[in-house]
Amino acid sequence: SLDRRVAIKVMSPAMVYGPGLVERFRQEARTAAALSHPNIIPVYAVREVDGLLFFVMKVIEGTSLDAIIEEMGPMPVPMIAAILSQVGGALGYAHRHGVVHRDIKPANILLDEEGWVMVTDFGIAKVTDSSALTLTGMSVGTPTYMSPEQCTDGEVTGATDQYSLGVVT
Repeated sequence: SLDRRVAIKVMSPAMVYGPGLVERFRQEARTAAALSHPNIIPVYAVREVDGLLFFVMKVIEGTSLDAIIEEMGPMPVPMIAAILSQVGGALGYAHRHGVVHRDIKPANILLDEEGWVMVTDFGIAKVTDSSALTLTGMSVGTPTYMSPEQCTDGEVTGATDQYSLGVVT
């Protein structure tokens, strides 16, 4: 309605019946929408129409860091430093607002055509002042990038994301 290009993330209708999955999807939208930082993709709306749950967010013209790594191989140090600085700034902001991402990996880091970095996919983020959406004893994250505390059901803090970002770089 605003003549603006957007990205729409739709929850698979098959997943609507999974226990807690609808609430997790809504939580992701609320978590991301509550964060206002130049390196975090803004969420504009979360809607449900005819049983189809989706949220609307800014579209990023660019590519994911994993695609860049696959294409380039080892990246130049100045490029790594710029990415690290921008992602670190976004995570620092999220941590100050009580949000731990818990799934920092190259696929969740996007670079736009101007070289700006955006952190996306807060699907398993932990919000410190909300009830947990994961079961006790359940590890969440992408194993290659998970911190030791994620693997051992330890306390998840901002250090969790710092560890994962270190693995990325």
